[in-house]
Amino acid sequence: MAPQLLAPSAPSRLVTGRPGGSNATLAIGRAQDELLAHPAFDVRKNLTVLFVPGFTVKPDNEAVAANMKAFLSRHSSVNCVQLDWSDYSGHPYIRAVYNLGQVTPAAAPAPSGPPCTSAVAAAQVASEVSRWLEALVRAGLRPDRVWLVGQSLGAHLGGKAAAEAAAAVRSKLARITGLDPAGPLFWSAKPLPRLSRDNAGFVDVIHSDAGWKGLGLRATVGHLDFWPNYGARHQPGCHDVRCSHSRALEYFTESVLSPAAFPAVRCDTPADFRRGRCAPAAGVDVVPMGFAAAPSVPEGSFLLRTGHARPYALGEAGLWPAKVDGDDDVREDGASTPPPRWDWEAEYTSD
Repeated sequence: MAPQLLAPSAPSRLVTGRPGGSNATLAIGRAQDELLAHPAFDVRKNLTVLFVPGFTVKPDNEAVAANMKAFLSRHSSVNCVQLDWSDYSGHPYIRAVYNLGQVTPAAAPAPSGPPCTSAVAAAQVASEVSRWLEALVRAGLRPDRVWLVGQSLGAHLGGKAAAEAAAAVRSKLARITGLDPAGPLFWSAKPLPRLSRDNAGFVDVIHSDAGWKGLGLRATVGHLDFWPNYGARHQPGCHDVRCSHSRALEYFTESVLSPAAFPAVRCDTPADFRRGRCAPAAGVDVVPMGFAAAPSVPEGSFLLRTGHARPYALGEAGLWPAKVDGDDDVREDGASTPPPRWDWEAEYTSD
């Protein structure tokens, strides 16, 4: 029997913000015209950032609000839009995954009413977002100026939406940043499509909880994959997986305010980093993690260390190896299947 889905009473929404002003909330079904008419939104701006929150995350989440505030306070020629899919992203986790629209073909938003099976009432959020993006592009928004930032489960939603929109307008979005993309149920690329380097012109990923029992995805899926503190649980200053999982967003927000704060060095394995084989030197690629990451360097994995508390950035000191508490569970064989007898559902209660 297919998992049961609770059909929400309201559609997905978009929240747009403006410097020093209040946010506006728009129903996604009407968002094209309303967004184009909103004084905070202008298709001529250099960049449009669409933030897609993760599992159970609501639009008033403090960390998400801080990210939007960081963009608006430091970068004037930017449209900031946040997807509110909290009606679809709640418990249980498997329902939120189904609601991404990865199970059945795109149809209509779920009607309100009693629970239905996924085949009938799946919210199809990713397809709904892709249609909205397609409409904005046809109204003048340039795909090469769209940056989608996805948190955890939102990274996979964003990847699917971007891929569908690109197919419709025949042009990829400029960039997707995945903030510790969710691992449970996405350990392999099939049957559930996950974030991929093919989803946008440039895909960069920050892995902050990719230990053997972490909530993040232990796989290189971007053009640039960043592994702060080896991507292991626990991140410095964290004592549980939820803290480590959320650090990717905190690091990214800090990088929006200080773009060059998180230099990372290209390195194939944590063991090479620990042994000093990736220490900065002539010919070794060093790139910034987060906001200033760019596709102008060779692709691969990049490592760095961070601090235990804000500000997390260590600057160039983070390019050198040091023992990280809790890194002993980091596997270096590239395994991406779930460990035996790991009750991930008990640990993955929210992003």
